[in-house]
Order: sequence, then C-alpha cells, then structure tokens
Amino acid sequence: MTLDFPVYDPMHDSSGEHLRCAVGFKQLKLNLNTIQDALRENSRLYIQEYNEKVHLNRRFMQLPIRATVFLSKQELAFRGHREGESSSNRGNFKELLTDCIAVSPADIQEHYKKIAPVFSANSKTIQNELINCISDYIQSFIEKEIKDCDFISIQVDDTTDICQYRSAVYVVTGGIVKERFLGFFDVSSDRSADTLFNIVLNCLDKYDCRSKLVGQCYDGASVMAGHLNGLQAKIKEIAPQAIFVHCLAHRLNLVLQQSYNISRCRIFFANILDNILMQIITRFEDVSKIKFVGLLDTENFKHFSENFPMDKLQNLKEFYPDIFTDTKLHRLKSELQIVYASEEYNASDPQTALKLLSDSSHIFRDI
Repeated sequence: MTLDFPVYDPMHDSSGEHLRCAVGFKQLKLNLNTIQDALRENSRLYIQEYNEKVHLNRRFMQLPIRATVFLSKQELAFRGHREGESSSNRGNFKELLTDCIAVSPADIQEHYKKIAPVFSANSKTIQNELINCISDYIQSFIEKEIKDCDFISIQVDDTTDICQYRSAVYVVTGGIVKERFLGFFDVSSDRSADTLFNIVLNCLDKYDCRSKLVGQCYDGASVMAGHLNGLQAKIKEIAPQAIFVHCLAHRLNLVLQQSYNISRCRIFFANILDNILMQIITRFEDVSKIKFVGLLDTENFKHFSENFPMDKLQNLKEFYPDIFTDTKLHRLKSELQIVYASEEYNASDPQTALKLLSDSSHIFRDI
C-alpha cells in the first residue's frame, strides 16, 4: 500500500492558519505547566497549613493535660457547683484552664479563639477522656514496672464510704520498694472471700506476676485473714510463697480500741491529749509575744525602709511596757529607720546584723 503525501509547500509556514495553530500549541504547553505548578503549590501550602494547625493543636492540648494532671495529683475536684459563664467560680478545671490560656503565648491564645466554638476543651466529656487517657498511661507504666521487677506484694483494704475494695501493689526492684495503686473494685453485691479472691487473681493474671508474689497484707477480718477460707488462704493455694502480714496500722487501731476499755490506759491517753492541746495553746501565745522579732528580718529590710513595721514595734511596748516607754520607742524607731536604709545591713543575715548593731551601738548613743 502506497501513501501519497502532498508536496511540502514553503508558503504554508508563513500562512495565517499555520501561525495561529503554532501559537495555540505553544500556549497550550505553557498553560499545562502553569496548572501543574499551581496544583503542586496549592498542595504544598495546604500541607504546610495543616502541619501548623496540628502543631498548634498539640501545643494547646498540653494546657488541659497539665490541668488534669495537676488536679489529679493534688486530689482536687474537677467540677464546680455552677459552671455557667455568669458564675464567679466555674470549678477548678475550668478556672485553671482559663488561667493557663491567659498566660500562654499569643499564638496559642489566637488559635484557641478560632477553635473555641468547636472545641472548648473544658467539657465534662473531655475531662473524663483526659482522665482515662492518663489512667491508661499510668497502668501501662505500672505494667512495665511489674514486668521488670523481682518480687511483688499486694495489699487490699475496703473503703469507708462505699462498698468497694481498693488494691495496691508493692514492687521490689533492685532492693527498692515502690507502692503502686491498682484501682477500686465494686464488691457491693458480694463481699465474700471467693469474690475478693477472683478480683485479686484477675489483677495477678492481668500482669502475669503470680510467680513473683511473695507477700500479702490485709486487715484482721475473717474474710481476709481466715487461715482456712479467708482470702490469704486462697492466695496461698496459688502462690505458697506469699506470706500473709496483718496490717500494722489496723493492729495499732485495735490496740487503741482495746486499751480504751482499761481505765489506766484511758487516763494515760487523755493526759497525752490534754498535754498536746495545752502545748498548742501555749505556743500560739508565745508566737504573739515575739512578733517583734520580725524587726530584724534582714530579708525585709528594704521593704521596711519604705513601709515601716509599726505593728511589730508596738508589740514591744505591749508586752514590755516598763522597758519600752514612748520616748525609747520613738528613739528605737529612728535607729531602725537608719538601719533599714543602710545597704550594709540589707546584705547581711540576722546574726551579722545583730553583730553590726552591737558594734555600732556607741554611734546610736551619740546621735
């Protein structure tokens, strides 16, 4: 098959139709590059903006996390009675978070203003989620400690307000004993030894540490300390090396309870209590009598030079009126004003200040 192409015409290159097509083709190539570059640039800017938002979100989330850790560590309540905008006290968490945001960098404050309508970070749901996240982290940390330790001992006791038992574990690593709290467990429906045993067993199996259990500590209740069907007997069936120890705090409590039935012991403890109360009263009286000692607090000399401690000076006259008359008190005030204004005394400790005053006593007498 033979194809016959037309003979090339040099005049075609200069024709208007050819020039229009050539310009259109060039423009198409330029537009194609421009679109690709624009897409790449938009994608880059979007990723950069997204990463900046993620970074700001992470920096901001440090504030509610720190507030949660602080309140939990100090065992303070999170929520208040009235948490509305008009309330003067909206609860510890909201008030603390508000203060943290107020002292945070300007970019964090601006970021919070943008996200506050969507994510305020102070709702009860967020508070509970943060508590649960921190709890999970602590549990994983305890699990690692138990895994790495040599021996463990458990302690179980009941709470006084509700029908629950609390459990703690003592981790021994390299001869160092550490106490770790495992949690509260509801036993309101059944407080038998079997129920308590299953709870302890689940904890041991959760951390895979039966072989490391060498001690157990409870109070003296039969359900806990019974040598036949008590919790300690059931634990020994799975961990014979777990020695039972009667809690020493409960022993002391039992001793005090029983001793109160003995008249001589009752009188003995009553005398101790009376002595303690008398010591407290006497010490508070003594503190009021020596209020004037603050006159020689060198750390406040600079402050005293501007605001003279007249109350402490009057304390001298109140308790020692025969020695400090109005004339002597006025003279002492003048001398102290000189001392407070002197840099030599401001830079010294109380003992040095007393020595300097003693060495300069002749100067004050000549004034």
